[in-house]
Amino acid sequence: MVRVVITGLGAVTHLGFGHESLAQGLMSVENRNAMRWISSEQQVELTGYRIDDSKLAEHLVPFKTRNMDRFAKINIAAVQLALEDASLNVDELEETGYIMNTTYGPWESTNRYTKELVESGPAFASPRLFPNTVVNSAQGHVSITFKMKGPTSTIAGLSAIPYAVSLLTKGEAERVIVAGADELNENIMEAYKELGSPVIFGEGVGVLILETFEHATRRGAQIYAEIGDYAIGSEPTMNLWFEGADATSLIYEELVSEISLNREKENLLVLSSTNGSQIVDRLEENVMQSLKHTYPKLEVFYPKHILGETFGASSVLSVISAIHLLNNHTEINEALLLNNEIGGNHIALIIKKWND
Repeated sequence: MVRVVITGLGAVTHLGFGHESLAQGLMSVENRNAMRWISSEQQVELTGYRIDDSKLAEHLVPFKTRNMDRFAKINIAAVQLALEDASLNVDELEETGYIMNTTYGPWESTNRYTKELVESGPAFASPRLFPNTVVNSAQGHVSITFKMKGPTSTIAGLSAIPYAVSLLTKGEAERVIVAGADELNENIMEAYKELGSPVIFGEGVGVLILETFEHATRRGAQIYAEIGDYAIGSEPTMNLWFEGADATSLIYEELVSEISLNREKENLLVLSSTNGSQIVDRLEENVMQSLKHTYPKLEVFYPKHILGETFGASSVLSVISAIHLLNNHTEINEALLLNNEIGGNHIALIIKKWND
């Protein structure tokens, strides 16, 4: 059986640059106060967690970023942080795969281009701006910057982690960089606010370096954790995050029943998908009650209460959170990650503390 391990971590969030900043922020009550500002179009008050762009330039010094938009730049920064963490350089990446998940992609570029198109007409729309409006533009910039020629994809509405794991277990790659990224989208935030959603939004990029255990061992890599079993399911009829939606689905119970948790232990850490919506709370309630019967020392952590709803970045950022929480806990060896994506896709994923 092919074992898949995590050998590098990168994160760019409102908590700072690097996974260490994320780890420190997870434990700090001070970082749980979201920012407030007035939106540029509808002039309404928005609440969310924003990346501090003033510190972005220092993480991009070696790279040619003149033709990149903000979305590509935060992705480049996060990937570079993960590569440094994994002790990898560009010369070692030619055969490396890169799988990226995003929900809304380069919103800022898309919004600017669309406004020019509508307000001034096609003749005045910027041809230089258009390439950065494509949803996989950041993936292209990353692949070119780091000279990666392995399996490469941008996916939406589903965590990139299972896809990357499948490439590794099938022998189609020995190393895959997994990224999840989304930037704050004021238009979406305005729409959710108008519809009465209580969700607090965030932005960020999370990056994992995944390798087969054999490959990681050959190069003497440090190993953070091992990817365990996972299950994916869909409940597309659920209009999540709006309080009028039906939350009677048993989707999480079904997914958790399919994966091989260590049921001989009393302890289990669960990374919740709750993002401020009571609907998601109720969606998880049944599975939490069931898990408490099996794991009397169940501990639940809520990453999105600190990071906000980061959409495509949420599953990877939750994995990074799980790794730090496991390493700081002497009695728990497994974490169960729950996550939902727009479109109704859900994942239950096991992260195992590395004890070998």
